[in-house]
Amino acid sequence: MLFAIIAHDPPGRTELRNRVRPAHQKYLEPFKHSGQMVYGGPFTDEAGNLIVVEMASQAEAEKFARNDPFMAEGVHDGFEVHPWRRAFPEG
Repeated sequence: MLFAIIAHDPPGRTELRNRVRPAHQKYLEPFKHSGQMVYGGPFTDEAGNLIVVEMASQAEAEKFARNDPFMAEGVHDGFEVHPWRRAFPEG
């Protein structure tokens, strides 16, 4: 099942984000290689990021988001997880 994870960054976290980025990228590697991470990237207004993952349950997607170094180290001050359905391009 697909889930959209929207993580929120409060203003002024750019330096912290840059410092934690290598750990964040290392954390994502196994999910990218397994195909569980479908899309991902930061919002260009520095408000946070969006990641679409394929997980067995909402609880698993929430655990994925909670354990991301960006969350654990305080880059994000919160996140939302929503079940997501790809509508375009047709899947």
